[in-house]
Amino acid sequence: MPLRTNQPISKRSSMFRISSRILIASLAVPIILSGCGGGGGGEQQQTTSTTTTGKYIDSPVAGLTYETATQSGVTDAQGRFQYQPGEQVRFRLYGQEVSMAPAQSVMTANDSGSTTLNIDKTINLLRFLQTIDTDNDPSNGITLPTVSNGFTLNINFDQDIFAFESDSAVTAFLSAHASGRSLVSVASAMSHFHSSLASASDDVILQLAGRTATSTTTTSNCPGQQAVLHYTFGSTSVSATGESRFNYTVDPTTGTPGTCTVGQNLSDPSDTVPTDQVQFTVTYATDPDDTLTCAPNCTYSQFNKMVYVAADADNRQVVNLAWHTPGSNKIYLIKRVIGYNDPSKTNFPKEIYTEIITLN
Repeated sequence: MPLRTNQPISKRSSMFRISSRILIASLAVPIILSGCGGGGGGEQQQTTSTTTTGKYIDSPVAGLTYETATQSGVTDAQGRFQYQPGEQVRFRLYGQEVSMAPAQSVMTANDSGSTTLNIDKTINLLRFLQTIDTDNDPSNGITLPTVSNGFTLNINFDQDIFAFESDSAVTAFLSAHASGRSLVSVASAMSHFHSSLASASDDVILQLAGRTATSTTTTSNCPGQQAVLHYTFGSTSVSATGESRFNYTVDPTTGTPGTCTVGQNLSDPSDTVPTDQVQFTVTYATDPDDTLTCAPNCTYSQFNKMVYVAADADNRQVVNLAWHTPGSNKIYLIKRVIGYNDPSKTNFPKEIYTEIITLN
């Protein structure tokens, strides 16, 4: 999808087609998925005629408190909670709310109910939960450690991932309740979460053929700027028109981005496409970013991905996210730069590229 980048000189963002998209590519071009209703999880089972059982996963998380309009309790060893269709569910970690969203049969840190998806919050929460697991082995499930009665957690999960690592509230909790362990690495946390998603649900959540969508792409290096693409999904491919290019320079000494423009880069002779006239087509079966290979009908586990990449097309360490919450009309394609493998770019900003696709 559009999000793409030419680091030191200009950045083009197009998640779908540029090689490195959010899960899609390093900046690829927005992929547009079309989401169509759906309940979202193969684990779903009926406990009464109206009450349904869902599951909260990183691995299954035991010990989260939850509450809906009609149900409340604590997630069990399988991460299970109960709800009635159409309800909102609120999850709390030691009394601190970590999410409130429409209840689905599979819930994760990415299902916040917000109109935006904060990838740093997701990364922070996943790392924290995996680190505090009582047996320090999240592959067999996550069990929360016991704390004193009346204790209420007060940690800012919304903050930048680098600030989170050194947050005194985080380190104090790990010292008191997790044997002083350091947070698991981003790479390890993403690998574990990705493997959990792979078996989360076989329910079809995206049916794209015949759908259209509009996406907005932003980068943290270009505050207030956005690129817009319009997608048309067919039975074997998706076509897009609009804009996906971001152009700016970065001072290699200070890492400060220069003036940013969206559209044709007039200082680049090779960029001959006028602003807002970008066009491309991606065939599902050969999608180089492996985001739409499941199209036109994608299951929960086929589409939803969160992957750490040690070296993307721009030689950066990144986390790529492709996400669709069942029943919503949004698709999120996000690339979070974690670091640079090129020592000359140590000071470069660790950007966040976000494409939000709204299905019509």
